[in-house]
Amino acid sequence: MHPVTRRLLVIALAAGTGIGFATGVAAADDHGKTTGPVQFWAEGNSNCSVDFTIVNATNSTGYEIDFRIDNEVATGEDFGTGPTGRRAGLNSEAEAPIFPEGGYTTKRAPVTANYNVKLGTLDMLPTLPDPLADNHTVHYRMILGPEGSDRGNGDWYHTQISGCNPIVSGSAGLF
Repeated sequence: MHPVTRRLLVIALAAGTGIGFATGVAAADDHGKTTGPVQFWAEGNSNCSVDFTIVNATNSTGYEIDFRIDNEVATGEDFGTGPTGRRAGLNSEAEAPIFPEGGYTTKRAPVTANYNVKLGTLDMLPTLPDPLADNHTVHYRMILGPEGSDRGNGDWYHTQISGCNPIVSGSAGLF
């Protein structure tokens, strides 16, 4: 049976019997790293996208976030916090580094970088672990930055996204 047909059958059966299915729904979002001179967090959206934010109060750029979806195994390059997941250029684009005589500083006016990553595009949708699921958990962390203590210890945070399945979310035509 074709995967789309199978998904429609499950939805029809659930609707007809009053049984509900929650595919890929995990616990509520956490709040990322919200203390220190480099902070970052993510907010999942209902249009199969996620908004990432980095607030950088240092005089250095290059703080970078990676992410993985659902239970993907991170297999990319290891920068000291374990293999990386998906990297989409999610980094602090603050002004060019300014190193005064004292070197690295954490006392600059904060610069905010915002990124929207749309996972429900024709290019990205087939790369999702379960492209027919409507909901996904996006795990993210800071992997690069000149000062390890400011970027965090590599802990994964998470947020939820929905609206990914074109059949369930009413965006027919992607398949």
